[in-house]
Amino acid sequence: MKEIDLNLIKKSFSKDFIKELKNCYDDYFSTSKFIDNQHYFGTLGTYTNRNDKHINKEISDYFERLLFLPNITILDYILKNLDKFSKLNFIDNGAGLGLLSVFLKELGITCFNYDNYSQISNVTFHEIVKNKLNVDIMPVTDRVDLLGNFKGNVITSSGVWLSSPTFDKMDIKCVLMDSFYFGRGTENSLIDKCELTLSSEYEGAIKIYSKI
Repeated sequence: MKEIDLNLIKKSFSKDFIKELKNCYDDYFSTSKFIDNQHYFGTLGTYTNRNDKHINKEISDYFERLLFLPNITILDYILKNLDKFSKLNFIDNGAGLGLLSVFLKELGITCFNYDNYSQISNVTFHEIVKNKLNVDIMPVTDRVDLLGNFKGNVITSSGVWLSSPTFDKMDIKCVLMDSFYFGRGTENSLIDKCELTLSSEYEGAIKIYSKI
């Protein structure tokens, strides 16, 4: 089983950056009126035991519990294969507030943030990140049609199943998918249409289907 490389993560994302992002998260969470699932977004690291009981505590502590295990493994995999991913465009399915895209932006990767708004709505987290961190991420939207000319090549999905068949029509080269939710949505159809093959299962948290 592949293991998360905390030293590589530390080299890529400083603790000061993560703390500042956590402050942005806390500020947004305390003032937003559009977060329906308060338990999920308000109990970082403990929701359905997806962090503290399933990941090295040192790793969980370093991320200030902003990301659950599947997204941390996604980041770790990208860092270890950055030469492959640095020139590709990402789509984060079930983006929530868009936290993963902030980390990806630090790596120079553009990410389209899609969420079906079943647990949140009218997300403006990108504004506070821009104002406080000077990091410019794409707004979270529930409209796949806004993809427009955005050429998505990689789909990440953590904490949710793939819900939009629109992704099947894109030139997807890699899917980094939460193992717990795999097989519950449209991912099998996407994998077949894009002719992706299973390359690995990572930390027992994500399945990786790829042709790169």
